[in-house]
Order: sequence, then C-alpha cells, then structure tokens
Amino acid sequence: MDTLKLRKISIDTYRENVAYLHRDCPVYRSEGFQALNKIEIHKANDGEPVIAVLNVVDDENILAPDELGLSEQAFEQLNLPDGTGVRVEHAHPRSH
Repeated sequence: MDTLKLRKISIDTYRENVAYLHRDCPVYRSEGFQALNKIEIHKANDGEPVIAVLNVVDDENILAPDELGLSEQAFEQLNLPDGTGVRVEHAHPRSH
C-alpha cells in the first residue's frame, strides 16, 4: 500500500482527530475515501492505528497530493515527526 508523508496542520480541533487528504491524492482516489469517513492511520512499524475523521483539501498551499495532514491532536497522538511515511485505510469496526 502507498505511503503518504505526514504533515502537521495547525488546526485545533479540540478532542477530535481530523485527517486531511488532497482531492488529487492517488490514495484518496484509489481507495474510494469520502469526506467525513473515519480512517485509520498506521505507522510504518504498525502498532495501534490512530483513528481520524477525513476532510478533503483542494488547495496545494495547505497540503500536497502526496501528504496526509493531521490536526494538532491527531498529530500528537501519532507521535511521529513531519515527513514520516504513514499508511491510511478505511477504519475497521472495533470491538471493546
């Protein structure tokens, strides 16, 4: 699966994890993601994914097509530096 470069988007979304993909992102197109769907963000070494609500961006000044933007809260939760490669997929239902 394709990796995307992680990018912190300095938007305070309170306690909501929000992810941003560019509309022209190849992963966005090939995986059939839609705005407001929940996605899983996976570190390269796996572990527990971070779940976030997806928003779609059209402005390359905000986010490039090969990047995954994360709100401040989601970025802190993932705990990886800008530019790190991550994978995204549709969120799977979790049993607790």
